[in-house]
Amino acid sequence: MSFSRLPPEILQHIGSLAVGSAIADHASSGGNNSLMAAVNTQQALGLVNRKMQRIMDDHNSKVFHAFHPDFAPNLRAFITKWLPEPSSIDDAQRRYLKLHGGDNWTPLVGSNYQSIAIDNLNATSLQSVAIDSRVPGFSSSNNPHVFGLRFFNRWFASAALLARVAVPNLNLRSAHLRLPAQAEAFLFLEAIMAHNNKLRNLVVEADAAFHASKMPRPKIRLSKLSMDCCTYATMDTFVFRAPIAKVVADDSLQFFERLKTVRKFCIAAHTFSTSVPVWHWLLRLLHSLPNAEQVDFSLLDHVAEDFHPDAKFDVAHLPNLTDLTLSIHQVDARLLSKINAPKLRAIRIRTSTPIDSYGFCSPEHFPSLLYVTIQAPGTISGNCDTLGIQRHNYVHNISKHQPDLDYGEEMVAYIKPYVRRPRIATLKNAELVRKSTDVCNAFSPPPMKRTRLHE
Repeated sequence: MSFSRLPPEILQHIGSLAVGSAIADHASSGGNNSLMAAVNTQQALGLVNRKMQRIMDDHNSKVFHAFHPDFAPNLRAFITKWLPEPSSIDDAQRRYLKLHGGDNWTPLVGSNYQSIAIDNLNATSLQSVAIDSRVPGFSSSNNPHVFGLRFFNRWFASAALLARVAVPNLNLRSAHLRLPAQAEAFLFLEAIMAHNNKLRNLVVEADAAFHASKMPRPKIRLSKLSMDCCTYATMDTFVFRAPIAKVVADDSLQFFERLKTVRKFCIAAHTFSTSVPVWHWLLRLLHSLPNAEQVDFSLLDHVAEDFHPDAKFDVAHLPNLTDLTLSIHQVDARLLSKINAPKLRAIRIRTSTPIDSYGFCSPEHFPSLLYVTIQAPGTISGNCDTLGIQRHNYVHNISKHQPDLDYGEEMVAYIKPYVRRPRIATLKNAELVRKSTDVCNAFSPPPMKRTRLHE
């Protein structure tokens, strides 16, 4: 079949791949090169024939990517890194953001150039958006106030770009936003979430600041992400990474409603403000994520708080959860025992208090657990016992003198057996396993036995 006779769906897929590859290939070259490469590729494909020109025009009206977006971010607990502490004197937070942002994190795309490109399109027809509104030079400035006065035009260009995306759009499905570490920018983020009720994938990455203590801390209010008069589509991905930001979660009911079908969820911020203890809110969150596969909840400001002994919570059933990262002030068996995740493979816990202070989970509480990372005060054996891991399944990671030492540093353990099976097999599955074993035994030769040394 000739190229001109291919179905429009295939031609559109070819065009999308070509434009995406052009953006990715120029990701690390800096400046506006990635966006220019996308424009040049679209124009070149449009010269093939009229049919391809119409398809690329349709693609341009629905997609605007200033960089190569990632709407399926990796939240795997065994490869991610801890959210760096605010006391870090180096650029640890920038390296953390670059780890998740990829090669296209460092080069900034000009806000004015993006605004001009969006003005040439119909902003209300866009289905997928990836914009970079970060302000060049701000994250490395020694005095944010003086920088803001001197380079006011950069702030204005950043705000103008965000305002173009914050308009109500019934077609917007996916948005990957890179924001400056500025309080006003997060107001636009709230408007984007509230005005676009068909949004299903949201990835937000906020730039770090060199002197965060000299500027107002930006905040996102979860109660402002939805409006009472609107009906919202449930989301697939919600990722919010902002090491400098504060999350205000006093009223989160409508926010939880939008998360019913989320598969990947992440909040990585500096401070978390809520009217209840954080672990209460976290359990309510897990109850609203029945389809979650990867969850990351990391805070830098570990504010001390008390567990309410009279608080009653049902068990959060997460049948598809495979990766869990928790970095809060207190994590122990009272929280972990309320999480039912039979497929959980990797877990990362960072806390300021011993996790074995309030008993242990039942043995094999997480039956599929393979990878464990814990950074908490206490002994290695106490940390593993709290998770319900039996000693013979983790003792091979440490020497015989280490289990009962007050370690206090980060520990990594691989849990045996490395090939995990479900805790309870149904009768049908058990019968299939038995039959397959019988067939293998019937057609396989008898095993070759070696002569023992004493024979």
